Amino acid sequence: MTQNLFKVSVLLDEQFLRQSKDYFFNEVWSVFAVKGLLGIDEGTVLVQDICQNEEDQNQLIFLDSDIAPRHRDWVGDQNQSKVWFYFSNLAEISYFTNWIKKNYLNLIVSSPVEEPQKDWNAEWKKNFKGILVPPYYSVLPPWHTDLDKESQCKYTLIINPGAGFGTGTHETTQLCLSAIGQFEKNFAMQIDKNKQMLDFGSGSGILAIAGALQGFKVDAIEVDELAIENSKENAEINHVFSKIKFYKELKKKSLTKYSLICANILKPVLLKFSDELVKRLDQSNRFLLVLSGLLENDVNDVRKKYQELLNDDGIKILIEKNGEWRSILFYKI
Repeated sequence: MTQNLFKVSVLLDEQFLRQSKDYFFNEVWSVFAVKGLLGIDEGTVLVQDICQNEEDQNQLIFLDSDIAPRHRDWVGDQNQSKVWFYFSNLAEISYFTNWIKKNYLNLIVSSPVEEPQKDWNAEWKKNFKGILVPPYYSVLPPWHTDLDKESQCKYTLIINPGAGFGTGTHETTQLCLSAIGQFEKNFAMQIDKNKQMLDFGSGSGILAIAGALQGFKVDAIEVDELAIENSKENAEINHVFSKIKFYKELKKKSLTKYSLICANILKPVLLKFSDELVKRLDQSNRFLLVLSGLLENDVNDVRKKYQELLNDDGIKILIEKNGEWRSILFYKI
């Protein structure tokens, strides 16, 4: 059942943002949480635009602007900011507006706007139809399989989208899927029952499942427990649960060597774990190492670091691109 939704904006100036914002939001929640307040939206910002510390940049691609790190507050360069307040009814918006005018005289409040009544979950499902990475993979949600009839792709992945864990729509995921799909054909690899794959930063498990469908035994590494649960569900849907083992971190004492390693994350993480990932490669035979999640300016630093660690003239390097995103493939055939 859908619910009426009304929103009103408040314009915060620079001085208010710097001195009173946190206190103001806390007061609004304490007064209106039981009076129909459904949420506060400050928008989202690119994490690379707000973080100077690489450790912060590793955490999220987007941040709610209210939880941006305080050592580099996102509002530092803003003269003013429009914040939306969501309520379940107009009466409470009227009360909220009068309360603002009485207690915060300098703030400008807009007229209320009614959001159309929709089943937003159904709308999102209707518009999310999956993606194709021909000729290898079609990635589809459980409720929309008609795309597969026309795809003629070799493998079909069914992914039940979780909260931000990846649905295959991002270019970096597609770059990795394309590389995995080429593993046998372009890199002349023969997959036997002993071939091992590592998916480092597995998210919803798309890459791990793709490898499992091709015959790999897969270790999937993911720090987010909710993402692990989502990936386990997806592995069950695709009937490859027995072929994938899920971990929160790389086992330090593990002697497992991998013929295929995929790491679809960010530059700082790829650099931080470069020694560990190279150590896990089975360099005694043919292998493929896929590093993704890179912009063009990231490529040289990451390529140089891994090239130094691999230190083998027989290793080939291929840079793939999709839009503004890049992946680096190190392989030995």
